Amino acid sequence: MRPAPGSICGELYVELLPHPSSELHRFGDGRETDDEDIVSVGLLTLELYLEGAASLKEKRSRIAPAIRRIRTKFNASVCESDAQDVLTRAEISVVIVSTNDSHVHSQLQAVLNWILDARLDVEVLDSHVELIA
Repeated sequence: MRPAPGSICGELYVELLPHPSSELHRFGDGRETDDEDIVSVGLLTLELYLEGAASLKEKRSRIAPAIRRIRTKFNASVCESDAQDVLTRAEISVVIVSTNDSHVHSQLQAVLNWILDARLDVEVLDSHVELIA
């Protein structure tokens, strides 16, 4: 449910801002929309190998710093998305949202390059990128 303009939602004051006028964008099927309404979402899924992890606590302590750094360095949403109970394997998903496809792709590529170059105590087994426009 969308809060009413002027209401207070927790600590957040909700105020509707006027929509700037812009040219209409025509989709391939003939629909028109404002360019402001187009959002690109990119998902990077990384399968990681953690050699010698003896417990789930050790596994989390090895991947948690990487997740924190990705969140702060790239302003991305990150979570451990699969293999939570497997000691030597982890899957993390990184999501970037922008109004520009090329920005999303370049940010996801930068995340992957950073993980490969960052001397983390993990090995990247596989990576997969999906772009949703």
